[in-house]
Amino acid sequence: MNAWHALVPLPQASGYALDPQEHVVRTQEFEAGPGDARQRYSVPNDIVEATIKMTGRQLTIFRTWSRHDTGARWGHGWFEMGLLVDGVGLVTVQARFASIWKAELRDRNQWIVATKFELRY
Repeated sequence: MNAWHALVPLPQASGYALDPQEHVVRTQEFEAGPGDARQRYSVPNDIVEATIKMTGRQLTIFRTWSRHDTGARWGHGWFEMGLLVDGVGLVTVQARFASIWKAELRDRNQWIVATKFELRY
């Protein structure tokens, strides 16, 4: 399995949000009686919203890694990285990009990358 690039910093604690995904499909209420619920899968994936501070050089490395076959493969590839999960500290999880990342220049050589990761355990 591919891994998060060692020269790219991990996400920061500030701006970090864990969003567990719904794993139950619910039907609308019927004309007579309550609606129904069905479990889609036993272990739902989580979505993590995160920001990462990078220099211009780190952003270049990140862009190349995110497109390469040994990296995130244009966002659809799974990779291992350390993330804060369940309050136990830094845990190695399998992740992939849930949406395209966005970079904003904050200072001459300081970029803030905002992204969403889909996690599986």
